Amino acid sequence: IDISAACATIQYFEDIYSPTITAKILVVNTGQSIVGKDDKKLQSLYNGLPIRGGERVAVRIKGNSNVNKGLQFDTPETYLYVSKISNVIRDGQKEIFVLHLVSREAITNEVTHVNRKFDSYSLIDTHVKDILKNDLKVKPNKYIGNIDSASNKYGFLGNLKTPFQILVWLASKATPQTQSSGGFTGYFFYQTQDGFNFRSIDSLIRDGLDGRTARTDFKATREYT
Repeated sequence: IDISAACATIQYFEDIYSPTITAKILVVNTGQSIVGKDDKKLQSLYNGLPIRGGERVAVRIKGNSNVNKGLQFDTPETYLYVSKISNVIRDGQKEIFVLHLVSREAITNEVTHVNRKFDSYSLIDTHVKDILKNDLKVKPNKYIGNIDSASNKYGFLGNLKTPFQILVWLASKATPQTQSSGGFTGYFFYQTQDGFNFRSIDSLIRDGLDGRTARTDFKATREYT
């Protein structure tokens, strides 16, 4: 169902403190526009689809500059998913509600618990790639090139934690292989439109000072109307 005409605003978030991208769509719809599955009568979007959480959403917005390249989540690999619905207001034929969206990996994370041993002779970034590939089922091209190498090895048990819990925890323990003078121990694990990132604090600061930091390395919010 195409609901683009009912989208009043779209807010999209990339945040180094968040392991998943998120988005919010404000839907304002007037009129009965969906044929109900049960009674075959025209109903509102909220009831007619119905929307209750977990639905797949394809989003594509054309960019308007070299910096603002737009959004493209319109393939089976990149679809967003409804995590919750809030602020539902229905008045006659008019309905207003907010769709909260997350990536597919965020949905997978909620139903996945890691319960295996990670060896003590592997580097932390190796464990990160292992969890992304085998637990979150991320395709290799979504994380290769965004994982900074770590210098320290670490062994641990999954203890039925979710993948995101472990990855954020590992980020606090990782030390980069190369450090600038006065460098930092610690990484950030976060997702952008281009994939997953396991970046050291030191490299983010160094890239920023060199003027080479991508826009996705720092908190970004975009709103479309």
